[in-house]
Amino acid sequence: VIFICWMRLLDIFTSAEKVAAALLPVKRSAKGLLPVLIVTLVSFCAFMHSFHVVWGQTLDFQAVLFRSFSTLITADLPAHPDTMSPLELSLIYGAVIFFS
Repeated sequence: VIFICWMRLLDIFTSAEKVAAALLPVKRSAKGLLPVLIVTLVSFCAFMHSFHVVWGQTLDFQAVLFRSFSTLITADLPAHPDTMSPLELSLIYGAVIFFS
């Protein structure tokens, strides 16, 4: 009985080795994604700063961050674009085109 328990325990470790060998290329690819992530972060911060300049008079920083995230990441377009200024509208459309 003890021998069977030890064999089951060793079988778990051999399957973990197979999983680790399968995940190793994914771990290596993370280093290759670092430059892309940096460019995305800088672009997100630049657009968020632009949105803060446009929306800063009426919204606080937390609301600007939420609206920037919803516009940039989820490509949320305004429901009523006719009520917005041309600068705000062109900034939103440009940001959605850039991030999509």
